[in-house]
Amino acid sequence: MVQTKKQPPNQTDTARRSKRFRWLTSTYTWYLVPPVVILLFINVVPLLYTIYLSFHQWVLYRQKTPEFIGLENWVTMLTSERFWHSLWVEFLFVAGAVFLEFVLGFAIALFLNREMRARDLVRSLYLFPMVLPPIVAAFLWRFMLQADIGVINYVLRFVGLDRAWLASSATALPTLIVVDVWQFTPFVILLLLAGLENRPGRSILAAVGQQYPSHAQRRQTRASHLSGCNRAGARLLRHRSAL
Repeated sequence: MVQTKKQPPNQTDTARRSKRFRWLTSTYTWYLVPPVVILLFINVVPLLYTIYLSFHQWVLYRQKTPEFIGLENWVTMLTSERFWHSLWVEFLFVAGAVFLEFVLGFAIALFLNREMRARDLVRSLYLFPMVLPPIVAAFLWRFMLQADIGVINYVLRFVGLDRAWLASSATALPTLIVVDVWQFTPFVILLLLAGLENRPGRSILAAVGQQYPSHAQRRQTRASHLSGCNRAGARLLRHRSAL
């Protein structure tokens, strides 16, 4: 009977496996545990409880416990014209807000990516809408957009353009898109400006291999460098409270 020698473990495979699980023992990983647990408790638990309640009927002033009704709530929702209309309005809101936020954010980020006077002051001012809590921004704009005493209608009244912006179906959605763009465009500016400033010092020259690259070559190199930032921003920007 022939006995084969047991092959020693490959050092490369062992090192690869150790690197794969090294993040479990990293100090930085354990620093992330508390915020992840808090986010799961704040976001995931209410979501699961909402899904659970969607299969029940619970009238608080008549029932002490929810009554299981199966898919009745889902059938009512999916056969309702108001639901599909609301979904269409939500799609228009998200599409319009995201498009304008990225176009304006990209243009402003390119403008700010240069040497200028009071550069730090300008960069501090454009972040002001983003640091406001959404509820504060909502009350602020609601007050400014009031038909009678709002400051926006006060200014527009001189040119005859004052109206009830939030009371009309023709102007309510565009007005809300403008408010959303005002508050969250700074996020896109911050993201794209970070991508612009993290470019290597002479990446454009190295990319085209010329001492004086053309404007088109500079634009193409800058756009390829920012493509990763754009994709990340598109995912992050709408994983917030717009929906």
